[in-house]
Amino acid sequence: MNMDKLKQRFLFISVIVLILLGLWLIGLIRNTNKLYAYIGQSAVRQPTVVVTGEGKVTVKPDVAIMSFGLVSQNVSLNQAQKDNTEKMNNFLKSLKKDFSVDEKDIQTSNYQMNPRYDWRDGRQTLVGYEVNQNVAVKIRNLEKVGELAALAGQSQLNQVGDLRFTIDDPEKARTEARAKAFAQIKEKAKALSEVSGIKLGKIISLQENSNSGSVPRPMMYAASDMVGKEAAVIAPTVEVGSNEITAQFSVEYEIL
Repeated sequence: MNMDKLKQRFLFISVIVLILLGLWLIGLIRNTNKLYAYIGQSAVRQPTVVVTGEGKVTVKPDVAIMSFGLVSQNVSLNQAQKDNTEKMNNFLKSLKKDFSVDEKDIQTSNYQMNPRYDWRDGRQTLVGYEVNQNVAVKIRNLEKVGELAALAGQSQLNQVGDLRFTIDDPEKARTEARAKAFAQIKEKAKALSEVSGIKLGKIISLQENSNSGSVPRPMMYAASDMVGKEAAVIAPTVEVGSNEITAQFSVEYEIL
């Protein structure tokens, strides 16, 4: 075997070795990257179990939110606006003066001006205008809710409704509901461990689903049915009831 053939064979073997070495280095780097991605975690994921818990707190509402509105119609837009503005402003004035409702608790939720049409002789004809205004009022003295509904009738408002009772600051009750939910989870986890013989480790994940429930809304009359003198002396009885604050958790425990 001459020298040239030996050199060619040596070169060929060297190339093969370099290729294999390169492949080995690529695999090593990839495995190292995977290892760093799981620092602080077990290389093999531990089996887990999910335990759920729910906590409920019943609270008496301390505020009511109610909608008051007026729809005014007239052949003249200016007259419809004037009628609507005067009646609504008088109502708002009574809210502040006679019922001590603060301005920050009154919010205009809707104000619309629309033309009114009628079909005459097969074509659309303008017959007047409609002005619609609504305000949302937060009522802090719940004993006055019925009287305010009667005041709306006396003020000739013709839209009263959307009454709901709520809690002005529910965070305290929500914290208590969360504590009850976690207490229930701990009891369930302990019972599960005792019954199954498994040992639970650290918490892997935690998910919360909290909401604030409420009682059905009371039935309210339409102020348009009781206007004038009759509405001045009739105040509906409104039951406040209670609201329920609920906290729900799903906790995933590691099984050791």
